[in-house]
Amino acid sequence: MLNSPALGSATPAHGHIAGSDAISRYDLGVLIAQRDGLNALRLRVGQRADTRSPGALDVRIDSHTTSVG
Repeated sequence: MLNSPALGSATPAHGHIAGSDAISRYDLGVLIAQRDGLNALRLRVGQRADTRSPGALDVRIDSHTTSVG
């Protein structure tokens, strides 16, 4: 998620940015909390494998098929 100063503070731009490094859901939450001025210490730490939530344990964005070149 991005904030675009060119669009003004009232109009945030949302997009996907992918890199070669994996990041945990917790670390992503910390980054978003810091960006939004929220207290990251309120985020719960845990293992996704310990929950009953459905879905993949490892989620990554692969942008190879969408790259222009």
